Amino acid sequence: MYATAIIADDEPLLRAELREALREAWPDLVIVAEAGNGAQALEAVAAVEPDLVFLDVQMPRLGGVEVARRLRDQVLVVFLTAFEEYAVRAFEQRAVDYLVKPLDVERLADTVQRLQHLIMQRRPDARERVAQALEPPAAPRASPLEWLKVSSGSTIRLLPVSEVYLFRAVPGYTQIVTKDAEHFIETPLCDLLERLDAQRFVRVHRSAIVNLGCIAVIHKLEHGRLQIALKDGRGSVEVSRARSGFFRET
Repeated sequence: MYATAIIADDEPLLRAELREALREAWPDLVIVAEAGNGAQALEAVAAVEPDLVFLDVQMPRLGGVEVARRLRDQVLVVFLTAFEEYAVRAFEQRAVDYLVKPLDVERLADTVQRLQHLIMQRRPDARERVAQALEPPAAPRASPLEWLKVSSGSTIRLLPVSEVYLFRAVPGYTQIVTKDAEHFIETPLCDLLERLDAQRFVRVHRSAIVNLGCIAVIHKLEHGRLQIALKDGRGSVEVSRARSGFFRET
C-alpha cells in the first residue's frame, strides 16, 4: 500500500526512531517531509499534500493538537505523545490513532493497518501520488544480482545468488548461509535487497532476507508470530509481525 507521510516532532532522535520503525512496518510508505515544530508542519502539509501526518502533541510554535485542529479533514492524523491522557484530546480532533513514546512495535503495526484501510477508502490514487512526491524520480531497477564475490583466506569465489538460503545482518557484516557453508561480506543488507530478485528473495525481518525456494517449513508460534525453518537443517529465522502477512496471504 503506497502512501505519503510527514513526521512532525521537535526531537530529531525521535523522528529518526519513528522513521526507522515505519520503514519496517510499512515499507511502501514514503516520508516526504519532516518538521521540528507546529508551524513547519502546517507549511509542509500545504507544500506536499501528504496522505497522513504523525504529530507530536507537545511542540514549539503550535502544539500538535492545534495543528490537527487546523488540518481537520485535510489529512489523516496520528498523534505522538509520552502521555496516554492526551488520547481523548486527540480523538476530539478526529485523529485516526495515537502512539505513546517510546514506540511499541506491535502497537505501530495495528496503527499501520488502520491507516492503510482508511487511505484505500479516501485516496484510491495513492500509488500515483507517490511518484509525484518523490524528486528526482526513482531510477529503473537494475537486473537482479546473479553472483556474489566471497573471500576465504587468499582465495575469492564467485557464489551464485541462487544458492543462498539466507542473508542475515550481523555487526559490521552480512552473513550468507548456503547449503554447506557460511560466508561474510561487507555489503549492507539494505543494499543487497535493492539488487536481489524480489520474486525469489523476501525480507522477513529487519535483519534477515530469505530465499523462498530454501524454506523447509513455516511454524506458527504464540501470539500470531511465524518462524521459518530452512532446508537441510540450515537454521531458522523468526518473521516479524509486519512481514508475516506476506506468508498468510500467499
